[in-house]
Amino acid sequence: WTAFLCFFGAMIGSILYLATKNLRYDSFAASVTEVGLAFGAANLLTGMIWGRIIWGIWWTWDARLTSMLVGWLIYAGYFMLRRAIEESKRPAVR
Repeated sequence: WTAFLCFFGAMIGSILYLATKNLRYDSFAASVTEVGLAFGAANLLTGMIWGRIIWGIWWTWDARLTSMLVGWLIYAGYFMLRRAIEESKRPAVR
């Protein structure tokens, strides 16, 4: 639930930033994305460990597991894209 709430908060913060151009919302979206990625990774890893013990396999392509993985990958891509864009705006050091 924590990962979901963080990702939802990032979506709201991003929408508010696009609507108002207030950098506080952009900063909020970036910070909750980091927290959401950490909780999502913990969720996926501990779920795989639990699945190995209970089902005897590390990963099943269940809809809930797969949707969490896809959501985590989307927000990891969002975070990487933010880093790439911010670095390209910096002036080159000579």
